[in-house]
Amino acid sequence: VRNERTIRDPTTIRYDAKQKKEGVHMPSFCDGATRFLCMLFTWLLWTVAAPIAFSQTVHLVENNEQHRDLFLALTVAFPCSGVLYLLYTLVPVFLFLCKPAPPGPLTQVLNDGPYRDPSRFKVCPEVSPKGNIWEGVREGEKRRVLLLVNPNAGKRLGAKITEEFIVPYLKEHDVEVVRMDTTHAWHAYTLIRDMTDIHTYRCICTVGGDGTFTEVANGMLARTDGVRVPVCLLPLGTSNSSFCNFFFQEQAPRDIGGGAGAEHGLWSGGQERMKKIVKWQCDKLLAGVTAGVDVLEATTHNVTVVSINAAFLGLLGEVNVVGEQLRWMGPIRYDVAAVWGVCKKMSHPMTVSYVPIDFTKCARTGCNNPIEKVNDTHTHTTPLQ
Repeated sequence: VRNERTIRDPTTIRYDAKQKKEGVHMPSFCDGATRFLCMLFTWLLWTVAAPIAFSQTVHLVENNEQHRDLFLALTVAFPCSGVLYLLYTLVPVFLFLCKPAPPGPLTQVLNDGPYRDPSRFKVCPEVSPKGNIWEGVREGEKRRVLLLVNPNAGKRLGAKITEEFIVPYLKEHDVEVVRMDTTHAWHAYTLIRDMTDIHTYRCICTVGGDGTFTEVANGMLARTDGVRVPVCLLPLGTSNSSFCNFFFQEQAPRDIGGGAGAEHGLWSGGQERMKKIVKWQCDKLLAGVTAGVDVLEATTHNVTVVSINAAFLGLLGEVNVVGEQLRWMGPIRYDVAAVWGVCKKMSHPMTVSYVPIDFTKCARTGCNNPIEKVNDTHTHTTPLQ
C-alpha cells in the first residue's frame, strides 16, 4: 500500500449494534433466525411434544379400546413422520456432497496453490529479506521492542505465557521489553496510530491472534508521519491463520509440528507445544531478519481497512462477526457460528468489483502496480447471491 493512500479509521465499523443506524450492518446471533426457529419449534412440537402428549392420553382412555388404539397409532406416526421429514430436508445436502466433481480444472489443494509455489516468487527479487532490525545497535545498547499483549486472545493464556516465558526469554538475550496490554477492540490500532515515540522501538511484537496483528498493521499504515516499524507476530490466538501461512512451509521445523502438509490447529499439542512455537518465533525475532508481506486493501461504507490474511463476504464474514459475540465458548465458537449460519439459510445479495491481476508481473515496489490500472476497462463487476 503506497504511503499516500489514506487508511481511514476502521474503528467506525467495529462490532457495535449502534452502527446499524449509520448503514453498516453487523449481524447478530439472532439475525435471520426467525424462519429457522419457527421451523425447529414446529418440528419439535410435532416429533417430540405431540407423541408425549398422545402417550399420556393412552392411559386416560385405557377402557376405550378404539380410542386407545388411535392414540397409540398417533404416538408412533408423529415421530416417524417427523424423522422422515428431517431426512427429506437433508436429501439435497447429501446429494450435493456425494455428486461427482464436474469436468475441467479443479481448485488446487492447499499445498499446491499458486501462493505456495516457489516459482512464483522468482519473478520478484524484492521478496528477499530487506535488512536486519538490529542494524545500527551499538555495543552495550539495549535492543528495544514493544510487546502488545491481548490477554483475551485464544484461550485467554496470552498474559500468562507472556509473563512466564516471552518476557524472560527476550530479556535473557539482552532485549529491552516494553509491554502494553490491550483492553478493547481496536485498542492496538489506536495505540500504534497515535504513538509519538514509536520510532524508538526496533520492532512491534503482537502477542495474540489474527485480530491483534491486523489492528497493528492498520495502525501502522494509518500513521500520518509515514513511520514504519517492523512487526513480529507471536501467535497465541484462536486460529492463528496469518501465522499458519508462514508456519506450514518447508522451512518451518517439523519437530514442533511445522512444515508443508502438516496443517492442523496450533493448540492441538497443548500449552507446551505452543511455547515451543512461540520460542521458534522469538528466535526469528532475535535473528532480526525482515521480509515484505503483501496486504489486501478493502473499502466498505467509505471506510478503508487492510488485511494481512483475508477479507470475508457473506456467510464466512458472518461466522467471524458472530464468533466474536460467542468468544466465551473458546475455539469451538467458529464451528457453532458456522453451523448456525448454515441452518438459517440467510442470503447476502451483493455486487463485487474486482481487478484481475497478472501474477507474472509483480505488484511490489519497482514492478507494474495493478492498483494504478483500475479503470472501467479493467474492472469486472459480478453479482453474487
